Amino acid sequence: MLIRMLTIASILLCSCVATASEQPQELKVTALSENVFLLTGERVGANVGLVIADEKVLLVDTLVSKHSEKLIKVVEKLTKLPVTYIVNTHGDFDHTGVNEHYRKQGALVIGQKNISHSNVDCDLCFKDYLALNLSDDIQIEMKSAVAHSFSDAIVHIPSANVVFMGDILTNISHPTFYQGGIAGLDKAISYALNLGDEQTKYIAGHGFVINAKQLQSYLAVTKELANLVVLKHRQGESSEAIFKSPEFSLLYSKFDNKVSFQDTNPERLKRFIERILATEIQIDSKIDVRQYAGQYQWDDTTPFQLVHEDNQLLYKESSQRIVELLPVSETKFMVRGQMGGYYQFALNEQGNIDSVTYVTSKESSYVATPVAQ
Repeated sequence: MLIRMLTIASILLCSCVATASEQPQELKVTALSENVFLLTGERVGANVGLVIADEKVLLVDTLVSKHSEKLIKVVEKLTKLPVTYIVNTHGDFDHTGVNEHYRKQGALVIGQKNISHSNVDCDLCFKDYLALNLSDDIQIEMKSAVAHSFSDAIVHIPSANVVFMGDILTNISHPTFYQGGIAGLDKAISYALNLGDEQTKYIAGHGFVINAKQLQSYLAVTKELANLVVLKHRQGESSEAIFKSPEFSLLYSKFDNKVSFQDTNPERLKRFIERILATEIQIDSKIDVRQYAGQYQWDDTTPFQLVHEDNQLLYKESSQRIVELLPVSETKFMVRGQMGGYYQFALNEQGNIDSVTYVTSKESSYVATPVAQ
């Protein structure tokens, strides 16, 4: 243990004192505790966590695949042990791009069960909660959430007082709570806050490390901003008008962000407003969505399911995606968090479903029919 820690300390020191003629370390290494490290870089994908125990190594997320060598080299500098586990905070490509490299070397990929609706091969999937003992004194706790995606996983390392949030927390850009909405974001962040104390380090999927007070502020400002956007929209204001309003500018400025140029770009911010509106859709609560659940098949024979779970109607297609369908009428369902496109159900005289059409534009649509059970 002492030799390994001295080696790591040497690497960290060397990265700080490299001369101009030397090749700089491509990923920055930040020690979060004796055993837990944060690996970050510009435009390489998600932040990566590295946990080194006496005999096992665990990664929290990996980079985009084209930057795999950067991650591989840094991990090999920090430990000679092979990677034993990878925990993905969700299934997006920028968090999972180096998974297969390590799987081929024997690593097991762990994720929330809905990660199967992405391109990730998951070896150990959990539904709600999973605890993994990396050693006698290092435990990894994983809790499912639905905020950024349906496969969100909050990763807690109690011995280090560290919580990896994935894209539930993105603090170099605007928040991205498009699958769980404000309610899902609130539930996820509240859970994470209850795990820690004032000294807990919360790791963004993209961005920087913050403390509990900053995370509370992030949640409060996000909720206030979303509520403002929804209210103004229901009062008849356009996205353009909302963007130009002093109330929106004031609230957005409260984010404790190191915001990139792109995320202060007017077009990006207007798109953010439109995504909020696509997430916080006003539904027809009188509709019983259970009647739409079942097996379906697209006209190209691709199967999918509409599943009723937790009072939601979920579209599930294996290795593709999982989204929530929101009823705005008996026949029209919007996709939470998605701008444009909707599902149109054709009902017969008995009220049964004859077909469902996914409408992407006036010129483009796809038709599916129910599969007899």
